[in-house]
Amino acid sequence: MNNRSQITKPHLFNQDNQVTVYERNNPDDKFYGRIYRIVNIKTNAYVKSSPYVDHFYISFDQSVYHSILKRGWNVIYNGRVAIIGNIIRNDDDKITELFIQYNSNPYVEMPIHLEYINAILIWRDGFVIE
Repeated sequence: MNNRSQITKPHLFNQDNQVTVYERNNPDDKFYGRIYRIVNIKTNAYVKSSPYVDHFYISFDQSVYHSILKRGWNVIYNGRVAIIGNIIRNDDDKITELFIQYNSNPYVEMPIHLEYINAILIWRDGFVIE
């Protein structure tokens, strides 16, 4: 099944469902979380006829964020949608500093605290959600 069919595949998930998440190419490394929010977004905002699909914001234990959080990912931070900017990690690959980015000129980043991340947007084309 190609990635496009993964994101348009029907599901039976609801907000607050407990889920297991893993990367498609790494099924042995599983993370357990809870669906924080489901949003229905067009697959391509610039193409009028593109279908809408559900996207999942999933809450995890803070330790999971150290493992999977990457620059450019959408998160819900303190109740608001934000995009992760720079991430500074220590030698153990734990996050020591974290920033969200703003679309402004000049480019601006604001430091944030990991404990106020409510959820991460998990894309069904790259991850399996069960």
